[in-house]
Amino acid sequence: MIAKRDSLSISSAQPIEITRANRPAVPDMSANSTFAELLDAEQLAARLNVPPSWVRSRSRSRTPREERIPVIRLGRYCRYRWPEVSAWLQARVSR
Repeated sequence: MIAKRDSLSISSAQPIEITRANRPAVPDMSANSTFAELLDAEQLAARLNVPPSWVRSRSRSRTPREERIPVIRLGRYCRYRWPEVSAWLQARVSR
C-alpha cells in the first residue's frame, strides 16, 4: 500500500535558513563529558610521541590488563578517550 502525501507539498516548502539561533547545539567535549573526543591510534600516537604500532600493540586483548591502554572497541575499530588514557599514564608513572 502506498501512503498518500496530501498534506506534504514539496513545492510549497520554504527553505530553512540556518542561523546561530537555530543551529543545533554542539555536544560538550570537556573531560567530564560522556562525549569526550574519541581519538584513533594515529592521533593518540601523535599526542604520546610514539609510533602508531606501539599504540595498537598496547591495545590488543593479549596485552596484560595492567599494561593495556584503555580502549573503546567499535567493531574492528579502536578509539581512545584522552582523559582515560591520561589517567592510565598517570597510574603507570606513579608506580
